[in-house]
Amino acid sequence: MSGVLSHSPADVVAALIVSLGGGTDPLEDAAEQARSSWPVKVSRTPDRPDQVLVVTDTAGRDLARPHPVGRRAQLYGVQIKVRACTHAAGWAKASSLAELLSLGANVYDAQVALGEAAYVVHSVQFTGPALALGAESGTERRLFTLNALVGIRQL
Repeated sequence: MSGVLSHSPADVVAALIVSLGGGTDPLEDAAEQARSSWPVKVSRTPDRPDQVLVVTDTAGRDLARPHPVGRRAQLYGVQIKVRACTHAAGWAKASSLAELLSLGANVYDAQVALGEAAYVVHSVQFTGPALALGAESGTERRLFTLNALVGIRQL
């Protein structure tokens, strides 16, 4: 939960969502992506597809108390943006993601690999329920966000 990470917390959480089946890897082949309705992107919202998950880094929280081993404890901030064709579809996806990532059995000490690096995700603590942001500028697509504090440790 502290120390320098080789990847951003958004990268780790995006990989966690994919590993738990909440979305798909955007690096899969094009034919698979055409069939997938929820690719998971990091930091950038693409124009297509209409339904997409975007994980970005946000402010975290320094717990300001030293660990017994001398490191400070820290929770990393992430935002998960859900873009959908309809309000109902976006709300359903945001709600299902919150449930998926809130279940202790799914997330407690979940391991995620990114290239040569491995991480343990200790917890995902949402700061509140999903927020409906309304229509995306210039489109009818609907936006929702989930904001969370995440305990991550690199192995």
